[in-house]
Amino acid sequence: MNTIAETINMKNTVRLIFWSVVSLLVLFSIMYAFFVKQTVINIVERENFENEIAVLNSEVSGLEFKYIALKNEVDMDYAHSVGFVDVKNMKFASRKLPAQNLSLKTE
Repeated sequence: MNTIAETINMKNTVRLIFWSVVSLLVLFSIMYAFFVKQTVINIVERENFENEIAVLNSEVSGLEFKYIALKNEVDMDYAHSVGFVDVKNMKFASRKLPAQNLSLKTE
């Protein structure tokens, strides 16, 4: 009688181990598929971002070219034509450095 109970208990243990291994295999397969899918999605997104960066870089280059062209058009004649005048008496504002304003109280 004792051997029959041990045999049934052993079969249940083997069955439990088998289904645990199968469950882990299914779980790891699902995780593997998920991570592969995420990797593919990240690669596609990175390629899209690289394309967008290339487009933005070309736009920046165009804007820099326009800026340089407009900057080169500004000269004294243009400034006078839009109403700017030469300064006769230049004055500059100055201030003391904060370290010069500090003093030690020795009293």
